Amino acid sequence: MDIYVQNQVTILNRAFVSVGISFKSAKVTRWLAPAWFTISSLPDAAPMKERLAVISPDVLNIYVVGVLPKPTTRPGTTLGYSSFPWNYTTDPISDGVMVVFSTLPGGGFLNQDLGANVVHEVGHWSGLWHTFQGGCPSPNNDGDSVADTPAEALPTFGCPTVAADSCPGDPGLDPIHNFMDYTDDTCRTQFTPGQVSRMRNMLRSYRGIDV
Repeated sequence: MDIYVQNQVTILNRAFVSVGISFKSAKVTRWLAPAWFTISSLPDAAPMKERLAVISPDVLNIYVVGVLPKPTTRPGTTLGYSSFPWNYTTDPISDGVMVVFSTLPGGGFLNQDLGANVVHEVGHWSGLWHTFQGGCPSPNNDGDSVADTPAEALPTFGCPTVAADSCPGDPGLDPIHNFMDYTDDTCRTQFTPGQVSRMRNMLRSYRGIDV
C-alpha cells in the first residue's frame, strides 16, 4: 500500500506545481472494517470520517475504499467524491476526498489507474467544478466559473483523437485534456491558468493556505 501512496503523492504534486502548493503524506491509517470498504451510500461514510478525520482546513484527508455509491444521474461507476472548500466551516468532519483503491497508480482500474482520479477530486477540494458544469453557458449559467476552460455540454469519456465541439456557440473545443473532465487518465494532463487562479483564491479564502 505504501508504494501506491508514494506514487499518488508524486503525481498529485506534479499536477499541482503550477498552483504553488505541494502535498506530503503525514500519516497512513489502515482500518479493517468491511462496511467502510464498501460504501453503499454517502451517509455510510460518516462513521469512517468521524473516526479517522484529521480536522483542519489545510489538511487533505483522502479515504481509500473499495466501492462507492453508483451515480444517480448517469450510468457507470463512481470513482471518487470530494467536499468543496466552502463547506468546511459548516461540516468539517466531511471534508476531504474518497477514492476507489483501484484508481491509484497501478491499481488496475481500466484506463483510470494512473493517478488522475485523485488529482480530479483534489481539484474539487481546491474549489473547481467539472469542465461540463451546467452544460453550455446561458444568461443564467456561467458553467464552471472559469473563463479560459471551453464550454462543454456533457462529460467526455475515453480519450478521443479529436476533441468534439459540444457547445458550438462558444469558443474552443471540449477540454478533453483537463483534469476536471471524465476522460481516461492518459488524456487528463492539465489545469488552465484560470483554474489555477481560482484554486489559489479558494485555498486562501476557505483553507487559509497562503498561495
